[in-house]
Amino acid sequence: MEIPDGGGELALSTWDILEGHTKPSGEVLICDATGAHGGLSVADMLSAAGHDVSFATLDRYAGRAIGGQNHPTYLRNLHAAGVTIMTDVALTGIRRENDRLVARIRRAFGRDITEISADTVIVDHGTEPLRELFNAMAPMSSNFGELDHDAFVELQPQPLANPDGRFALLRIGDVLATRDIHAAIFEANRLARCL
Repeated sequence: MEIPDGGGELALSTWDILEGHTKPSGEVLICDATGAHGGLSVADMLSAAGHDVSFATLDRYAGRAIGGQNHPTYLRNLHAAGVTIMTDVALTGIRRENDRLVARIRRAFGRDITEISADTVIVDHGTEPLRELFNAMAPMSSNFGELDHDAFVELQPQPLANPDGRFALLRIGDVLATRDIHAAIFEANRLARCL
C-alpha cells in the first residue's frame, strides 16, 4: 500500500473488497499496478453494483496480464457500465480533502500530474508471499531453501548445501513474488528436468 508521495493508508486494497471486508461508497477510483484479475474483478463487481468507477492502470491497456478469454468479458462489462479507463498512468499520492480523497495521477509519457477526486480509492500493487512455512522448513532442507541461479539457467541439478537436509526446498511462481501461472510453470519445468 506504499505510494511515493504518501497516503497509502487512505486507500483500500482489492483484497479488502474481494474478501468482503469493506464496502466502498460513492465514486470509486481503482489504481491497478499488476494488470491481473484483482483490479478488473473489483471494477466489474463495483460497477455492476451501480458505483461510478474509474480504472487507472500503469499499462497501455487494462488487464495486460490476464488471458485472452477473460479480457473481452471484463472490457465488455466495464464499457457497458460506463467505467472510465485510464492507461499509462501511475498513482503517486492520496490526500484527504474535506469528505473526499484526492488521488495524484502521473502520466507515464507526458509526466504531467492530474488530480482525481473520489470517495474511495482502491489500490492493487500485488501481494506479499506468505513466507512463514518456507522459513520454518528452510533449515531442514538440503539447500537451505536457496536456488542456485547458475545451475537453474544451465539446467543442472541444484547443489547440496546441507548434507543433513532431508529434502530440497525451492520457491517458484507467486510463492516467490507476485507473478502469474506461466512463471510457475516455466520455473517448475526447468527444475523438474534436473530430477
